[in-house]
Amino acid sequence: MIYDSNYYERLRLRNGEEVDLRLVRATDKEAFRRGLAAMSPGTAYRRFLTLKQEFTESELRYLTEVDHFHHFALVAGDEQNQGGCGYAAARFVRFLSAPDTADFAIVVVDPFQRKGLGRAMMVRMAEAARERGVEFLTGEMFKSNTAMFHLIDTLVPQAEWELDGDALTVRVATSQFPPVDRA
Repeated sequence: MIYDSNYYERLRLRNGEEVDLRLVRATDKEAFRRGLAAMSPGTAYRRFLTLKQEFTESELRYLTEVDHFHHFALVAGDEQNQGGCGYAAARFVRFLSAPDTADFAIVVVDPFQRKGLGRAMMVRMAEAARERGVEFLTGEMFKSNTAMFHLIDTLVPQAEWELDGDALTVRVATSQFPPVDRA
């Protein structure tokens, strides 16, 4: 299994910057606080589908204390200079009623958007889902979230979309994601 407790990867972004990728840890609560603080109100609203200025202790436990099988989370940041990973997070949570399907979410803080980090996190999350027997990922977003729509549409043109008012729900087979480019 690639995405186990030893997983670590140094990723070079399109602009040449490098970030660290690893699984989330229970000790990442402060990094999640910093990450939320680094998001514009619009980015936080698009990710959480509501105005979000801070996390409760309960939310921080939910986001950081995961089993990495039913609830998987991958984070990006600067391990050496920042002391944690607060640049991006990608996660999925398996549905108990349909264990081959998981709800996913991804967020990239504003200074790291449009550099390829979201794409890298998304394909790695899909690969981790396949490792764990998840065949389908579903996610909900605002229809105005054109960046997320573009990301999914670019990665998996065959994704199934459903519009319900202002919300879009996507369902995509994990097997349809491109392979991870580790070059």
